[in-house]
Amino acid sequence: MLQAALVLYADNGLNPSSFTARCVASAGSTPYAVVSAGLAALQGTKHGGACERAQGLLQEAGDARGAHRAVVARLRRGENVPGFGHPLYPDGDPRGALLMRLVGEQRPKSPEVALAVALADAVHDLMHQHPTIDFGVVALCRALELPASAPLALLGVGRVVGWIAHGLEQYREGREIRPRARYAGEPPRPGSTHEPGAI
Repeated sequence: MLQAALVLYADNGLNPSSFTARCVASAGSTPYAVVSAGLAALQGTKHGGACERAQGLLQEAGDARGAHRAVVARLRRGENVPGFGHPLYPDGDPRGALLMRLVGEQRPKSPEVALAVALADAVHDLMHQHPTIDFGVVALCRALELPASAPLALLGVGRVVGWIAHGLEQYREGREIRPRARYAGEPPRPGSTHEPGAI
């Protein structure tokens, strides 16, 4: 199960950490810098922080009996339900589905698995959303009684392979990633010193 999680986490396109890693590689930085840059992006609350938020949902529910109540409480407070509904996979994150299936097969009597399945069922009934890979990894780690930090560590270790692959591709490409910026502020006022052509 751990090997499956690492393989599934290895790459998922140009997410923030992989794109950052490619940009750093395009500058000619070392592979160590490429991985460091990926880790810096990964620690963001909207990226690697998804694991911690999913962990919080499971802790809030407590056990399988509290799953429906925990989801309803979040919805009533106007909060999102972390670990569900991936923007790239409107029909469900296949990585999350695979991990949920594996953990159910390997630890069928685990109360942690029962809790994760109950939460997945409650979210599907109430919101028609499916578990993401982050929810699946948290369920896996809890079923294996790993430390709370394990899901993020698995994400980081698995993704390092992808960052290095992106970096190697970028080295071979040999060009710097340099997107053009677009000015989005107020247009210059007529006669101002910032007006194009003004001295």
